[in-house]
Amino acid sequence: METRLGSIQYRSIASLRPNANNPRIHSKKQIRQIALSVKPFGFIAPILIDAEDRIIAGHGRVLAAQLLGMCEVPTIQIEHLSDHQITAFIVADNRLTENAEWDNRILGEQLKILSRSRDRFQLGGYGVRDERNRPLHRKHSAGKQRQVRPRGCDP
Repeated sequence: METRLGSIQYRSIASLRPNANNPRIHSKKQIRQIALSVKPFGFIAPILIDAEDRIIAGHGRVLAAQLLGMCEVPTIQIEHLSDHQITAFIVADNRLTENAEWDNRILGEQLKILSRSRDRFQLGGYGVRDERNRPLHRKHSAGKQRQVRPRGCDP
C-alpha cells in the first residue's frame, strides 16, 4: 500500500492537541535529552498530527520545543487513517523501537569518529557511554544558547 503524505506545514505549538490516549510517558530527563538533540541538529523530525491537530507521533519533541522556547514546529497531517488505525500506529511506533538492538562494534566505531571530529556534541545527554561505560560528555561547539522566545509567539 503506497501512501503519499502531505507537505510539511509549520504550526504553532499552541494549536496542537496532545493525545490523551498516548500510552508513552516522557520524563523530564528525556525531554531535556530531546531538547539537547534539537539544539545542534535542528528540528528535523516533523510531528505527525491527525485532521483535528491531535498529535499522533512527536509528543516528546513538542515538549522539548516548548522547553527551548519555540513557537512553531514542523508537522505532517495524516488524513488517510481511521481512529483505530491511528491508535494501532501509535502503539506500533512506540513499541517497535524497543525491539531494536545496537551493533556495539559499529557504535564504537561511530563514537570514535565523533570523538575525533572538530564538531563537538554532548552525547552523554543521550545516555551514550564509552568503552569503559562512562558517559560521553562532549560539549557542542556552539556552547550555551540563550532561549529566546520568537516574536509573535503566544506565552
